[in-house]
Amino acid sequence: MRQRSIVIELNTKLARIEQRSRKDPQATFNNLGRALDMDLLRACFHSLDAKKAVGVDGESILCFEELFDEIAMRVRKPYA
Repeated sequence: MRQRSIVIELNTKLARIEQRSRKDPQATFNNLGRALDMDLLRACFHSLDAKKAVGVDGESILCFEELFDEIAMRVRKPYA
């Protein structure tokens, strides 16, 4: 049930971003990472099919799962 609410939350956030970009095509989005929280990233990760091929980086889903928190923090880290 929690995963479903996270998906609804993501769709709401993405809809707002889309609405703003359509309204103002010149709008700049400089921190989309704020739309991503750890629960959302974890829910997206758990929705992946573990039977699929490895990613372009060569990492399997099992390896990724072990390093999930570290990788998720890098994704969310703002650029300096």
